Amino acid sequence: MTFFEELKRRRVVRVLLVYLASGFAFLEAVDLLVAALSLPPWLLQATIAILAVGLPVTLALSWVYDITPEGVVQTDSESALAAETSTPGRTASSSWLSLGSFTLAVLLVTAGALGTWLFESITAGSTLDAASNSIAVLPFSDVGSSTDDRFFTDGLHEDLITRLSRLSGVTVISRASVLEYSGEEGRLDEIARELGVATLLLGTVRRTGDQVRVSVELVDPATRESRWADSYDRTIDDVFEIQADIATSISQALKASLSPQERSVLNERPTDDIEAYRDFVRGAEVLTRAIQTLDPRGLAGAVESLERAVGLDAGFALAHAYLSVALEWSGRATAQVEQREALRARARDSAREALQLKPELPEANFAMALQGSSRPGDRARTEQDIVLLQSALDGLPNNAAVLRELALRFERLGRVEEAVEYSAEAAQREPRSALFQLQAANHAGLIRDFDRAGLHLSSAMSIASDTPIVSEILYRLAILFALADGGGGEAAKEVFGEELRVTDPAPSRIGARLTMFPELLRGGDHDELLERLASEPDGGCTCYEARAWLHTLSGRAEAARAAWDSAAVERLSVTEWPDALGEALHRATTAAALARAGRNADAREQLEALSALGPEALEAPAGAIRREDWRDIRVVRAEAYAALGDAAAAAQILSELLARPTGVTLEYLEARLAWDPIRDDPAFVALFER
Repeated sequence: MTFFEELKRRRVVRVLLVYLASGFAFLEAVDLLVAALSLPPWLLQATIAILAVGLPVTLALSWVYDITPEGVVQTDSESALAAETSTPGRTASSSWLSLGSFTLAVLLVTAGALGTWLFESITAGSTLDAASNSIAVLPFSDVGSSTDDRFFTDGLHEDLITRLSRLSGVTVISRASVLEYSGEEGRLDEIARELGVATLLLGTVRRTGDQVRVSVELVDPATRESRWADSYDRTIDDVFEIQADIATSISQALKASLSPQERSVLNERPTDDIEAYRDFVRGAEVLTRAIQTLDPRGLAGAVESLERAVGLDAGFALAHAYLSVALEWSGRATAQVEQREALRARARDSAREALQLKPELPEANFAMALQGSSRPGDRARTEQDIVLLQSALDGLPNNAAVLRELALRFERLGRVEEAVEYSAEAAQREPRSALFQLQAANHAGLIRDFDRAGLHLSSAMSIASDTPIVSEILYRLAILFALADGGGGEAAKEVFGEELRVTDPAPSRIGARLTMFPELLRGGDHDELLERLASEPDGGCTCYEARAWLHTLSGRAEAARAAWDSAAVERLSVTEWPDALGEALHRATTAAALARAGRNADAREQLEALSALGPEALEAPAGAIRREDWRDIRVVRAEAYAALGDAAAAAQILSELLARPTGVTLEYLEARLAWDPIRDDPAFVALFER
């Protein structure tokens, strides 16, 4: 006989099929019990190992023995069988797969699948909905007294959030958004509402030498009932096992199924050097706080700790990735060009080292992509960054920073719908960051979803009410949305009026605001406001441009031209600029003022000087300039051409802006006062017929 024929004769294939089907059904049953009874995850892993070891043993036994109506008997050898085949009624082989064994295998597989479906259906009611899997891990209370204990506790907290953020079935709030709630366990329902989560994790850490006791409790904030609680008494060397056990138990309590890959990731040890790990958690903790304020000293401290970590363990890929991020943010926080470039070069080296050590590490992919965040590259570089960031998101589906960077890249490619969704997800996981909310509002505005934009703006304003710079940006954006939403001057005036009642800004602030949005007071009586601008107490604002717009709105053309002339003279007195972008913006605004004053030749001279600065300055978007970053050079340049009556040149620039996610919309063009000189020109009208 051939070997396969012998396998069939001895019914080995039939035994293999029944064994696999039985094993599948048994594994499903164990998996259900682990989830239902919160049993340790190693139980499932042990079952898989036992079944794997049992397979060759079962096949070997099936070769030697057979089950017959007379019981278990030894299978006849091929030679013995050949001698007996002359006996009537005796055959050399029998069916290798009987109807009964096939039916049994099908029933076992069906039973396993049906059991899983029934269990998930029964437990679906207790899982509530997708929102019930949202969790915020509040800062752990430290029972120790030393600074080192505090850093250990903070590091444990950050690392646990990172591990939980790797789970696709759980929505986790970022650590930056929960830091402000340290020691505020008395108002759990308010905290959960502000963070938009259904569950909160509370914890305490007591460290005595190398012994650690971690107590954690998963709480329903509405009822303050405990959904799960446990304590862990381990040595400091077992910190990774503690985190893995807590994360696994939380996922089970939230009824979030873990894939085999997620289970494996939870149990990873990033380093075997506990001293390197201590330096890492110290650096990661300092970095999380320093990024929020771009604190140079904090960032330098994070770099120092992370450099010690990689010095102790050169193969510590995660520490290399964090070091890259710390160096990149340190570069952004410094004003010295040479120092900034040196820090960024080191950041690139650290990111490459992390990727070389562990190419699949999500943090390493994020660190490499972050290099292009503040320095837009070409389309190919942007697409490459997206690949890196999506790889990072696969491993860190809850990471707000990854989501935010993806949104920025998709905006850069003009894929605004995707940018909106990623921005919204980032804001959900970073609910206490005004900047994340601001970005989400801005992206929603690009697709004219002003209801969504308004919600994000309201959240950002409530968070940043005590931060003047952020508040200023937010109010400006709110006014812009009111104009772009098609409400025109009246809608914008209402927003402006609400702000006046809240802050009552000084005349210089009013002047700056009116220079940006003169439509705010279209159709009103402006004499009182003109007097207020003229009576600036500290002499810090001549407010020529604001006065010029107010005279224009009041129909005083000569007075408006005189004010524009004064504004132009004031701007022409400036002859030094911080950089090329600053010069470009200044020449564009000066050209617009000169054109509105009737000094057309001087205006064109400024525009020619602007063109000589090159495409980088001409194409700089809003936000690329630190000084007066609310103005967009491209828009101001188009305004200058409009004031000159050159509708073709203005329309060409505006047409390009309309085709990209720049914030320029037809509603924006319809509402703005700057386009009145060319509003009836065919070239401008054609923009609305696209």
